[in-house]
Amino acid sequence: MGSSNEHTGRRALNAALERLAERCRARAATVVDEGFAVWGEAYAGGDLSSPLVEKVDRFYRTEIEPRIPEMRRGISIGMQNVSGPDYYVAKSFASLYVVVVWFGGPFTVAPAHDVLSAALPEIEALTLALPPWDGPDATSGAARQRAG
Repeated sequence: MGSSNEHTGRRALNAALERLAERCRARAATVVDEGFAVWGEAYAGGDLSSPLVEKVDRFYRTEIEPRIPEMRRGISIGMQNVSGPDYYVAKSFASLYVVVVWFGGPFTVAPAHDVLSAALPEIEALTLALPPWDGPDATSGAARQRAG
């Protein structure tokens, strides 16, 4: 999903997500879009002990799907879950994307949100610089939606 892991921009996005997770003292961070494509994913300290596939799926179904109309209107949406089974803080950006910071258990929302907000401009710029995942044409896929 998303652009190839070999793409320089994808590596830069994953590095920014890893820094975000580490600064939040979280386990991982992900960028997912409204179409359920994962654009970036990184684990704090490179820890790959617990893949996020099921968590991302639940997050998409409970948080993104119901909010797609609001996101498309450019409304920035903050999300968090402190009661499990998934613990996260998240924020939408650029009408299509959501960055999610994943915690291993209960956490304090305000400091995590502050760190996420500070990191968001870099993550947004790196995400928007990636080529569309469904083709190189600047008018296809995510690029068309971003422009529209």
